[in-house]
Amino acid sequence: MLGILASTLEAHQVADNRMAPTLQVGQIVLISRLPTWLGEFRRGEVVLVKDDNGAAYFSRVFALPNENVLLEGSRITAYDPLLSPVSTSGLLPFALQTLEQRTLGADEYFLLDDNALALHTSGSFGSADAAQIQGRAWLVVWPLSAVRFIEHRPPAQPQ
Repeated sequence: MLGILASTLEAHQVADNRMAPTLQVGQIVLISRLPTWLGEFRRGEVVLVKDDNGAAYFSRVFALPNENVLLEGSRITAYDPLLSPVSTSGLLPFALQTLEQRTLGADEYFLLDDNALALHTSGSFGSADAAQIQGRAWLVVWPLSAVRFIEHRPPAQPQ
């Protein structure tokens, strides 16, 4: 049993501040690959993603497959397939020049970094295919003073 659990865990170092204050540069985080194998991630989960260039980074699931995402000015809102709002980002520190709405694919997630407000860049949000998500962040294991379980919290609810 312990061997099965150990085979689902991997350690990864936080390389940037896109998830601050949740994760800090240099921390080592255990991720669970089990959700990847089961093909299920939930809104609000912190996940490890590999981009098209092979670089790995942590981000938070904002919208789920088949949901609609509306980028309007400085706000991002996710809608379920019946067009009921399910989550909103609050205000971004920059306004998008165009109104953009898109429906996510059957294996596509929309991700939003916790530090999006401080980064002042559109690179702090976007979509990722399920195959790019390597696992769910589970536990900070280093440094010892920061050991803790990772909080998986849903984004703010629409007002």
